[in-house]
Amino acid sequence: HSRGMSMSEYFVCIIGNNAEWEEDRAEDGDIGLHRCFLECGVPRDQIIFLKDSDTTVEKCSKSLTELLRKTTHDSTFLFYYGGHGLSTEFCTEEPWEHEDIAWITHEYCKSNTQMYLIDCCASANFSLALLGARNGNESSIHQHDVVCLMSTPPYQAAGLHWTEVMCWIDIMMNWEENADGMSLNRMLDYMSDRVAAVKGGLLTVQMTDQVDATVPRRWLPCRAIARLSDDVSGGDNNGNRSLSSSLPQSSCDDGRPATWEHPLRPAPASKHSTVEYKSLSIGDRVYVKGDPALLGPTGRCMLPIWYRAQITNVRDSAAADHEDDDHDEEDVVSLHALDDMHDEQWVMHAVPARELLSQFHFSNYYVGSMSELESLMLRMSTSGKFLDFSIGGGIAVKGRWWDGVEYVAETIDWRDVRWGQAKMHADAANLQGPFTAVYWNEEGTWSLLPLERIRKTDGSRLDSQYRNEDRTECSHKLRPKEALLCNMASAG
Repeated sequence: HSRGMSMSEYFVCIIGNNAEWEEDRAEDGDIGLHRCFLECGVPRDQIIFLKDSDTTVEKCSKSLTELLRKTTHDSTFLFYYGGHGLSTEFCTEEPWEHEDIAWITHEYCKSNTQMYLIDCCASANFSLALLGARNGNESSIHQHDVVCLMSTPPYQAAGLHWTEVMCWIDIMMNWEENADGMSLNRMLDYMSDRVAAVKGGLLTVQMTDQVDATVPRRWLPCRAIARLSDDVSGGDNNGNRSLSSSLPQSSCDDGRPATWEHPLRPAPASKHSTVEYKSLSIGDRVYVKGDPALLGPTGRCMLPIWYRAQITNVRDSAAADHEDDDHDEEDVVSLHALDDMHDEQWVMHAVPARELLSQFHFSNYYVGSMSELESLMLRMSTSGKFLDFSIGGGIAVKGRWWDGVEYVAETIDWRDVRWGQAKMHADAANLQGPFTAVYWNEEGTWSLLPLERIRKTDGSRLDSQYRNEDRTECSHKLRPKEALLCNMASAG
């Protein structure tokens, strides 16, 4: 996309079932987003906006198909959905399945550039349908530049603010008129910080491999009202709207936004002794801002978003490697950062006071806390139960509930479960052996269920990678110690 790109080369689909959240909707919500696209010059006949009672499956599918038939290879397709969501569908006036949307897009969208903004509970599940294993590299969509921006990781609840939409509006309203645009990295840097600061959300990103996040492009249309430069100072939590590639500032002494209630503060025992972190130690789960200069094992660069990570080493400046010039004067930690959407990980270093956030900043943290998981494992082991960590997420299954009826469900990756909310059904009290978490598609809830009560849709059993004298069959009564060992063995 170059300077000469016409606004007529954008095609926009906005679907919003947001009648519950009318406050600020006209300014900062889906209604405001629609108005902004019009003000930026996108032709009215190239924008679909369906909201509330108009979001029936028939209207949504028909309107999307008609719009996509108009697209060309050189055009950009922009899609937004906001409202309630479940792991396999958007909660429009009638449930709209992710798979149906993915099929329509694959079949009719000719745009080489596609960007999706999904703001609902379980929003990242949409990208699994659009770009995931079921639509692998043989799918035509992987030949395009496709970026999915989601307000939550898979299976997680979303906050109530219009933050993601506000970011898009800000970006469109603050580009310089004749600029070539901005890089995707610049956009993600800004959006991930703002989503984290305003509502404690973890912006989640999935995109096709060929997307170059470093090159300035016209990802979005723009209206020139202010010049954007690299040194623009940040906005704040009081509604001041400007773009910044640093965290929004506040009155906190350490510069962190006041809404972030649990800053991660290292506390050295003394200036010259080995640092002892009151809230940070080896094995702790934290979040780190991605460094685009780092490559993972598959050659994928990090994005400038927040990644979940685990501390592998803690050291002070006196003990630091003197060849590490970037960190000679500051306390640093080593950590493994994980990107579950692309199954990638990075080994990196960070300065805790400036580059890490604790899990408490994010209301939708994958695991909640390891202590909650450990507590659950201990409670289960007392009656010979254990979690089978080898069962992957997203497997379509049928789970036999305690009323004897089989219900449609899918498995949940253990990292996507908020274990502090786990409850064991009374009828499972006397059962032993492996359990796993399943998400009930119709109810939008999840439960722990014994593997023996779960079958794939073809009737076959789940494939557990854990095999130890066939203990998953629970052929003998497990003692608590044995159950704990099974937990550890299945985790690999």
